[in-house]
Formats: sequence, C-alpha cells, structure tokens
Amino acid sequence: MKHQPLHVYILISLIFFGQFAIGDVKETTYQAKDNKAFKIPEVFNERSFFDLGKKATDEKQYGLAIKFYRAIIDKIPNHHDAQVNLAYAYALNSQFEESNKIYEDLLRKNKNDLDAAYNLARNYWDMGLPKKAIDGLENIIKKNKNYIKAYIELSFIYLTNSQLEEALKWIGEGIKLTKNDSLLWYNKGLVFQRKSMYQEAIQFYKKSIELDPYYQDTFTNISTCFEMTGDFENAKKYKYPSYSLPAAAETKKEN
Repeated sequence: MKHQPLHVYILISLIFFGQFAIGDVKETTYQAKDNKAFKIPEVFNERSFFDLGKKATDEKQYGLAIKFYRAIIDKIPNHHDAQVNLAYAYALNSQFEESNKIYEDLLRKNKNDLDAAYNLARNYWDMGLPKKAIDGLENIIKKNKNYIKAYIELSFIYLTNSQLEEALKWIGEGIKLTKNDSLLWYNKGLVFQRKSMYQEAIQFYKKSIELDPYYQDTFTNISTCFEMTGDFENAKKYKYPSYSLPAAAETKKEN
C-alpha cells in the first residue's frame, strides 16, 4: 500500500496580513481577526482544505472559511459538499446574494434538493423578505410533507410577526407528524407564553425539556412562566437547573 505524500505545512498566524501561494491554487490574502493559527497545506489537498473550512466556520472565521471552500471549488467545480458549506459560510458572513446564487444553482441541478430550498428560504427571512421565505417553506411542504424543519421555521416566522394563530397552525401540523421534536413543543410554549397562558406554556416547555434537556432558552422561558404564576420555587429550580441528572428526568419526577 502506498503511503500518502507528506505535505509540508506552513504555520500562518492570523494576527498578520499575508499573501502566499497554495500549490497551483490562486494566491490568497488572509486577513487577521484574532491570533488564532491554522496549518495550511502548501500543496492543494481537498480533504485538508475541507476540514480547515469546517474549523474556520466553527471558530466564526467565516471569511477564511469562504476562502478554503472557494479554493476547493476552483479545483473541483462540482464538489457538492464544498458548495453547500460555502453557501452556508456566505450566509453566516451576511453575504446573502452570494449564498443565494449557490442554493439557486443547486436547485437548478436538482429541483428536489429540499435542504437547498430550506436554506434559501432561511436566507430570505434573514434578508427581511418574509413572504419569499414563507412561499419557499410552503413549497417544501408541498413536495415533502414530512420535512419537519419547514414547519418549525414557518411557526418561528409567524411567531416573530405576532401571528400566533398562524404559528399554532403550523406547529399543530408538525406535531401531527411527530411528537418527538423539541423545537415544535418549544415554539408552542412560546405561543402560549405570548398569550399570557402561563400554565399551558409550562406544560409545553416541559415536553420540550423531556426531548432536549440542555436547551437553555427553554429553561429561561419556563422559569419566567413559573414566576408569572407566583411559583417562585419552581422558577428558581428551572432558572438554575441541576445537570447532575438530566433535566428530563427531574421533570418526569414532578409529574
């Protein structure tokens, strides 16, 4: 078995501006945001660049992630995963037009790429275009009624616009398909909290906690609901939950 060639690595500290050539990939300028460092292969290596793009995204170095994914696509134009991650990095960097172009291109190639359609709809929402976002999400559900993320996103959009009954409609449709999604129950809790129906909201938040005992916003909101009902003991308990046991187990012991 042949061994993989040993690539020479150069250490680039992001506290400086610099230019260097990566094999025969275009010369790239890296601009510092902090003093994190990345090891960059001197010779182009698709797997290394892909992993570096993911690392840069995780560390919120979105501009750098974009450079890594673009370098891959320069060499391998139809690299699907690099295209998806590049579109996502553009969106995180608020470069929505660039992100949208990639998602639209993916949809031209495959009109049933629902993940691309979903992320395009989310971009529209972030761009302040709620009607386009809603139309996109509803089209996804027409193609695949089991695409739960679309129900969650639709309910969130209507919640944000204080259209609580419309939000409840989509939450209800989602729960008919699955009772095991914590975000559907969380959003339902939000609706009833907005309606000042705190006891009902508490029950829905508890269901969300059973499914995801580590989502902090749920604890914050259920604590507020307990405060509004005058139950300060439970308000304190949920505001500062103990993780020595899963919060779901603690919740079940109450019922």
